[in-house]
Amino acid sequence: MQKKRDEAAAAAKKLADEKKAKAKAAEIARVAAVKAKADAEAKKAAEKLAADKKKAEAAAKAAKIAAENLKKAEAILAAKKLSEKKEKEAKIARAAAEKARKEKEAAKAAALKIQKAKAAKASADKIKADQEAAAAKRRAAAAAKQAARVAAHKAEVARKAAAKAAHLEAVANKVITNFEVFKQKKTWYDARRVCRKWGGKLVSVLTPEE
Repeated sequence: MQKKRDEAAAAAKKLADEKKAKAKAAEIARVAAVKAKADAEAKKAAEKLAADKKKAEAAAKAAKIAAENLKKAEAILAAKKLSEKKEKEAKIARAAAEKARKEKEAAKAAALKIQKAKAAKASADKIKADQEAAAAKRRAAAAAKQAARVAAHKAEVARKAAAKAAHLEAVANKVITNFEVFKQKKTWYDARRVCRKWGGKLVSVLTPEE
C-alpha cells in the first residue's frame, strides 16, 4: 500500500516535474521567441537605420553635388554676367569711340568748310578788289580820255574862237568896200549875228550923208 502511495507520489512528482519542465521550456521558448522577435526588430531597425543612413549619406552627397553644381552654375552665371557686362561696356566704349570719331570728322569737315569759305571769300574779295581796281582804272582812263577830249575840244573851240576873233579883227580893220544886201526882215541883233557868221559887219547908217 505504501509502495503504491510512493509510486503515486513519485508519479505525481514526475508529472509535476514534467509539467514544470514543460512550463519552463515554454517560458524559455516564449523568452526565446520574444528575444528572437526583439532581435529581428532590432535587426530590422538596424537595417532600417543603415538604410536611412545610406539614404542620408546619399542625400548629403546629392546635396553636396547639388551645392557644387549650384556653385558652379552661379560661377558660370556670374562669369556670363561679367562677360555680358564687359561686352556691354566694350560696346559702349566702341560707340563712344565711333561718336568721337564722327564728331572729330565733323569738326574737321566744319573747319575745312570754314577754311574753304574764308579762302573763297578772300578770293572773291581779291577778285572784287581787282575788278574794282580795273573798273577804277578804266574809269580813270575814260575820265582822262574824256578830259583830253574836252580839253582838245576846248582848245579847238578856243583856237576857232581866236581864229574867228583874229578874222573879225582883220575884217574890222579893213576898209569895207563890198556890201551885201539881205532883204529878209530881221532885228538888228539877228542881222549883226548873220553878218558876223559870214565874216562881215553889219553896216549902221548914222548920218544923212551915209
